[in-house]
Amino acid sequence: MSHFVSGLKIARRRLGVVTWLYVVSLFAALPFGLAAAWLTEQNFAASLVTDELLRHLSTDLLLEWLRQERRALGLFVPFGAGVLLSMLGWSAFFDGAVVSAVAAEGPVRTGDFYSGGGRVFGRMLRLLCFGLPFTLLVTGGAGFLLLRGLRSLTAEWIDERAVFGAQLASLLLLVLILSWCKGAHDLMKVEAVAKGEHRARWAFLRGLSRALVAPHLVLAANLPFLILGVLLTIGGLTLDLQIERIAPSGIVLAFALEQGAAFLRSFLEVAMTGAMVGLARGRGRG
Repeated sequence: MSHFVSGLKIARRRLGVVTWLYVVSLFAALPFGLAAAWLTEQNFAASLVTDELLRHLSTDLLLEWLRQERRALGLFVPFGAGVLLSMLGWSAFFDGAVVSAVAAEGPVRTGDFYSGGGRVFGRMLRLLCFGLPFTLLVTGGAGFLLLRGLRSLTAEWIDERAVFGAQLASLLLLVLILSWCKGAHDLMKVEAVAKGEHRARWAFLRGLSRALVAPHLVLAANLPFLILGVLLTIGGLTLDLQIERIAPSGIVLAFALEQGAAFLRSFLEVAMTGAMVGLARGRGRG
């Protein structure tokens, strides 16, 4: 657990980086949220089927709504593609900025943070061409094989508890695979940024080889942060549902809760990056 602890210490020392990441995430999401709200208002606000769907959710009503609104829903295809491409660009820039700031030995100023992201932006984009297909293929292939294997294994089982146990074991195994893939991709980023590997294919191969040699260390370094992130999201949503947004105080409280959760997610992101940088540099034994 030394990488986990060291990651938390790094994030605590780099609160400026956490704050910059939080602010950038907030402002990056704002225009897309406003655009999605405007498209929804313009195309679905007057739909009677939409109102009925929201009051009584059912499969028949959902299919009817999709049939009636298929032309309007087509507008979201280019919008979604644009959001995806923008997110990949933002991710390449700010992942590089965070890794550069976390790997720096001395104090990091605001200018250092943004210049670090710009300096390695092209490198990170090239790495995406290797890391993103790798992640999609491994996680998608693992999910497909686990689903097929689970269906074949439990096809003739009668005991519901045994079936549930097999489903739970498959889900946990998939979570471990997802966590390992995330850690492997993070190690590739560290190779490209902190270790200065300009060639994307070599950063990919070196990060992958590190993850294959010590998968237990990769899981020990990033799985606790992923679990904390999931618990934070579930806890935030649970509390958010309990808040009544009728009075101004409720609106302010809900906004403060959402922003606090967003800041903590940024803290966990920086801490996980710090843990992966420490792992790549061989600090600690996990």
